[in-house]
Amino acid sequence: MSFPSLRRGPGIAPGLLSAILLCLALLFPGHARAEVPQPADRHETLGLMQQALRESVPELPVTRNDQDVSLTLTLPDGAIINIYPDNLDLALRAAPDATRRQEILDSHIGSVLVSVRSAIASPEGEAAPDPGALLPVIRSADLLEAAGSEMLPHDAFPGGLITYWVADGPQITASLTRTQMEEMGLEKAAVARIALENLEKRLPEVQEMQEGAVRVLWLNGYYESSLMLLTGFWQQKAAGTDTLIAAVPSRNMLLWLADPDPGETARFRSIVELLFASEPYPVSAGLFRWTGTGWEVLAP
Repeated sequence: MSFPSLRRGPGIAPGLLSAILLCLALLFPGHARAEVPQPADRHETLGLMQQALRESVPELPVTRNDQDVSLTLTLPDGAIINIYPDNLDLALRAAPDATRRQEILDSHIGSVLVSVRSAIASPEGEAAPDPGALLPVIRSADLLEAAGSEMLPHDAFPGGLITYWVADGPQITASLTRTQMEEMGLEKAAVARIALENLEKRLPEVQEMQEGAVRVLWLNGYYESSLMLLTGFWQQKAAGTDTLIAAVPSRNMLLWLADPDPGETARFRSIVELLFASEPYPVSAGLFRWTGTGWEVLAP
């Protein structure tokens, strides 16, 4: 099945064609031909997802990012969707047999196709993202190799990291492209400002825990590193301290401590390096020092 080869007849409305294409993809998925094995880890689940998407929508590039344990799905208009296997991985490993795993995989891939069907079927493309859904994300600059530095608007962040922006949705998170920014009529600086404002609105959701001298911030498992961008937030944290250092070893972890002595800093660095090496979604093994207005890399 090749969506680009289908042509609209004069009597077929865009919405109807979109529904037909979705039904074809769900009724005749290529991944239904082979038995779905029980994955041993997220990487194996990622492979199952990649194969299923490639067989269901072969005209869409699907890039695998093993460092971030994610797939990047590039839509016809250049929009990028990042897909993570966490929920699918848990469901597949808990399934009692191959039949149930097949049902779970079909359902998951179907949900992804529902989210992208308009972009696949309609030459008019999807509506520009809602500015209220924009959020910033900090990740390794290695992501640019998969997503494309020209297509993915971003800013540099210390330590070989970048900040880019996403449209946050209930099921998938789509990276904001330059084309979408143009459709929204926003420059990069405006996107960054709006995304930070949206993130600040989520501060009441942030939870903070403490283990010894180390404090841990938790938001939702995806935007913890983004909290590094909130200047006012960290100025409050740093009030009354001489030194504040932080780390984002994984996308779901933001660790920090205030006024550490050399021994505490060394232990903190060891913890961060261990987490970076062992967690499924690593971001950085480095430490960052608060300057009063931003962050700088804390040299070993």
